[in-house]
Amino acid sequence: MAQVEVAAVLNTSKQPALAQQFVQFLVSPEAQEILPVTNWMLPVAKNTELPEVFGRLANVERIGFTSEEVAAHRKAWIREWRSAAAK
Repeated sequence: MAQVEVAAVLNTSKQPALAQQFVQFLVSPEAQEILPVTNWMLPVAKNTELPEVFGRLANVERIGFTSEEVAAHRKAWIREWRSAAAK
């Protein structure tokens, strides 16, 4: 099982500059160190050191996709997710 979290600036945003600042914060070292212990999810920044507790709670593996892979598969993945969620 995998949990994937996404953050993006919508093209309908009324404050795109502020939204972009927030996305930049999410990938900052500060936020990447906070997210694993407050949301219990893996950071996206590969150089982020995980707290020791992660090794005791579960055997976690990072999954990752390049921007190109996401762009190539996004529509199919969303279609598959919607189909599974509708059941």
